[in-house]
Amino acid sequence: MRDGLLAAEDRAREDALHAFYDQAYHAGVYEDVVAAAADAYIADKFEGRVDTACRCLLAAQLAGFTVRKGGDCSHTAGNADDNSSTAASSRAYVVKGSSSRSDKSNGGDNRRVCVASVGGGPGNDAVGFAVFNGLSAAPFAAVDMVVYDFCDAWRPLVEQVGAALGSPDANPEEEVARRKIVGHVAEESAQLGNGSSKRYGADRIASATVELSLRFSLADLTASASAEVNAPLLDAAAATDLFLFCYVCHESNAWHHDVLPNLLQRASPGALFLFVDLWRKDLDMIADCV
Repeated sequence: MRDGLLAAEDRAREDALHAFYDQAYHAGVYEDVVAAAADAYIADKFEGRVDTACRCLLAAQLAGFTVRKGGDCSHTAGNADDNSSTAASSRAYVVKGSSSRSDKSNGGDNRRVCVASVGGGPGNDAVGFAVFNGLSAAPFAAVDMVVYDFCDAWRPLVEQVGAALGSPDANPEEEVARRKIVGHVAEESAQLGNGSSKRYGADRIASATVELSLRFSLADLTASASAEVNAPLLDAAAATDLFLFCYVCHESNAWHHDVLPNLLQRASPGALFLFVDLWRKDLDMIADCV
């Protein structure tokens, strides 16, 4: 009887995931479908998405974030290498204006960075940045990350991930959770660098020298920019250093709505937008918004 119940639960989880992925592929995702698949999604995709975000950030760093003179936006787009974890995706980087942020935008503290993960679900892409920061030879001392998503079912999951990341020495259970979330990803990501996972990997993602915060806020790329749900995201735009859009623009048809163009307009000079999505044509549509 117990085995039968477990099998039925597994089938239900698979069905929920299939419905979610099918809607995402066909660019029409409903909140109740996302909520039903939330727990199963974490088991299926969380670690892989952490790795993808981290690798794309490393690639962007290697690309140098080239910015045209005169304050114009520039972007580069291309398919990932066939042997990378992003082989089935495209990526693009857009930097607004100057390649360095003004002291006014971050209170004069260049050791603090503010990250917005738009459509970030349970926080996997934000954790990808935390891993990326931990791999850096000179990591930011303070990392403020906010996950913006239209499905409130992600909120408790983001809070759990934030507690695990932000409290590495709180108790053994949270330390185990933190290492389970990010440990092996740091080792894999280090393969793109200099093999220094032990020095710059899981042990430095959250530590006495790296202060991490992760929280959740509602936002909806398909709603109007003037909608109340999008006020927190748009109000924070000018103070945000990095915007992560990982596999969200295609599923929301973000280029057909006005939130993305508003974010691009409100972002401060030097803010970086990282887009990762299914197809090159998705990036072309995004580029038209710039």
